[in-house]
Amino acid sequence: PRHLMSTDGSPVRILERGQHRAVQTERVVLVQGPENELDAIRRIFRWFTVDRLSVREIARRLAAGGVQFDDGRPLLSRHISGMLRNEIYVGQYSWNKTCQRLRRGTRRNARRAWLTRPMVEPNVSRRQFAAAQRRLSMGNEPTYSDADLLSLLRELHATHGEVTFADLRAL
Repeated sequence: PRHLMSTDGSPVRILERGQHRAVQTERVVLVQGPENELDAIRRIFRWFTVDRLSVREIARRLAAGGVQFDDGRPLLSRHISGMLRNEIYVGQYSWNKTCQRLRRGTRRNARRAWLTRPMVEPNVSRRQFAAAQRRLSMGNEPTYSDADLLSLLRELHATHGEVTFADLRAL
């Protein structure tokens, strides 16, 4: 969550999703989320690094346990993967990751050009985060055979009567 702070450093209020500061002199700082969210983050990292579960299996477990975004959307595999890569969980906030010149597209900056700063208390240890990065870089997520993919597509078709791109993205 983001906390709005006044010029003297006293907290004003928590900013909800989509809200912005209204006064230029006010500052926005990151704060720890609720304990149930912190617990879910720790479970995700433990399942991935210790139990060696796939990102897909972690998403399935969270969905079965009723864990979702605060707006009711489910946590999908791509969200879990992004969380495992995000340094904010070790307390580091990074910016300047991309650059956009006039009349040109956005491009990613080299890692050495990123600016990082400790912002919040870490939720996972640097050691566990590094283990997650090693595992992600190995690319050991399971690959599916043609037969597995056809089986998944048939299952989707039997369930929904059709297979759409949205159905495939939810996998």
